[in-house]
Amino acid sequence: MQDRTALICRRNDVAPGAGVVARATLGVVQGGEGPATGADPASRGDDRAAGWDEATGWARLLGQPPRWFFHLVLLVPVAVVLWGATSPYGAFLPLVFGAGGIVLLAGVWLARAVAFAAASLRRPRSARWLAVAPIAGVVVVALMVADVPLRLRWAQSRPAFEEVVATVDADDEAPVDDDPTVAGFPRRLGSYEVTSVLDWDGGTAFVEADGGFIDDTGFVHLPDGPDALSDQQRVGFVLDLRHLEGDWYTFTLHN
Repeated sequence: MQDRTALICRRNDVAPGAGVVARATLGVVQGGEGPATGADPASRGDDRAAGWDEATGWARLLGQPPRWFFHLVLLVPVAVVLWGATSPYGAFLPLVFGAGGIVLLAGVWLARAVAFAAASLRRPRSARWLAVAPIAGVVVVALMVADVPLRLRWAQSRPAFEEVVATVDADDEAPVDDDPTVAGFPRRLGSYEVTSVLDWDGGTAFVEADGGFIDDTGFVHLPDGPDALSDQQRVGFVLDLRHLEGDWYTFTLHN
């Protein structure tokens, strides 16, 4: 048998034993270790379990903090809330729906944060993404407390309001006491929709369409300040006045 093998090797110019070496080498390449006799089934199961935990499926999703997609979705209710804050005293529906969306996503964020903390006990990971949503929340609250959305929208719309004020001031006809409504004014002033303009003693008031839920709200121009309003207007109608800028105030008008 050995003589026959040697004869075959001489005919093919192959040294005796090279075939065995080649087959052994092929086994190393295919199997990673030793001859290609197949991996241990138990080790293959462990590898699959590790792959599920580290690379795919819900385990990986819940083991990571919220990232780009979550924060892009979060921008939608945040934008709605900020838009609602551009109306005097806030637009009711945008604030309600926007706040509801934020609360829902806050619950999702909390669940993901807890799952991430549990996964980090086994394998420490960077938690910098967890800080994005809380920081954004602090920024949004600060903007609303400082009335930044309202002031930015008002700055863009103020010239249109001042044109109406100039027209009302130039009209020598005094309004009827029980009906101070001004007729013939534009329904849209800047980016605000106005439902009525009121010529008060001492100022001009604009009732904004989206402001408030029960009480009417809007802007009022008081060149001589709040003290110039008559007692009836100051006590019977205007519940709250807040200074906006210059001679302009926001108000709540009781129905």
